[in-house]
Amino acid sequence: MKILRISTRLYPDIGGPAKQAFILSKFCSKNKIKCVNITSKPFKSFPNKITKINPNLEIHYLPFIAPGTNSSNFKLILFSFKFFIYGLVKALIINFKEKIDLIHCHSPPPTGFIAFLLSKIFKVPYIYTIHGLDYPNTYILNLDMSYVARNANKSFSVSRKINRFIKN
Repeated sequence: MKILRISTRLYPDIGGPAKQAFILSKFCSKNKIKCVNITSKPFKSFPNKITKINPNLEIHYLPFIAPGTNSSNFKLILFSFKFFIYGLVKALIINFKEKIDLIHCHSPPPTGFIAFLLSKIFKVPYIYTIHGLDYPNTYILNLDMSYVARNANKSFSVSRKINRFIKN
């Protein structure tokens, strides 16, 4: 089985969702499941475009870093747009090289939109993990919940607060 995991950040960038995505990938790879991760660079001077952790785990870094959570809405939207374009192209290349069986994406939205499109194009199931509600504006939040979370084969949220929000 081959899993494509899409996350805007990946450990060692920061903890939290980035660390969860990395640990999950590492666990799967040790159990003979090939994991390919797409993420932004952890810091500016990070040189590698692809890092192989072990034979079943590789990380493809996009050529930019993610903005901090306190960044302006403009920076967050620009990052989302860049991540969507670069991430989609990278995911298409990866899927043509190795047939992906499952996509697992982690919020925020650009990852889910990529998974949603790939799922429709290649008829591959996707899982969506919602880590938080830190969206630049409510329009993007509504799009994310209406299309990405609702159309996922399985959606997970990691807190009661998010569960209450989604139910409302």
